[in-house]
Amino acid sequence: MSLMRPFSSLREDLNRIFSEIDHEFFPSWASPTVRGGELARRELPSMWVPPVNMVEEENDIKVQVQVPGIKPEDIEVEVEEDTLTLSGETIQEKEEEKGNCLRREIAQGKFYRHLHLPADVLPDKVKAEFENGILTVTLPKSEKTRRHKVKVGGR
Repeated sequence: MSLMRPFSSLREDLNRIFSEIDHEFFPSWASPTVRGGELARRELPSMWVPPVNMVEEENDIKVQVQVPGIKPEDIEVEVEEDTLTLSGETIQEKEEEKGNCLRREIAQGKFYRHLHLPADVLPDKVKAEFENGILTVTLPKSEKTRRHKVKVGGR
């Protein structure tokens, strides 16, 4: 009897469980599949997720988004209640490939970020600025969610 035989059933069970999770939670275009021990993805649409920094200050929430190679007019910023939605697209010119592509890491295509805000904001006062590939969104907090310092009186 092989020492690995008891584990083959466990491996089959785990493969079945991950397959069920895969079908339940991922749309068919984003689902990872395993073929011959290698992870392969079905054809994905060009989509990427830009990195984000979010900082809560006394009166504002500041969000910085790294979106190199995108023009400001190709970015959409929306605020609804306690959610900030950022989306856009980088459109690359078709280029003629010469030689073998050894690595392709530069993101291109559509991007989308949906961020939950930690405080109520004033949507009509939101400002978005773009400089050197960084989008900075300043979201002023509503008066009711700002911290107020209270002086302690004493005798």
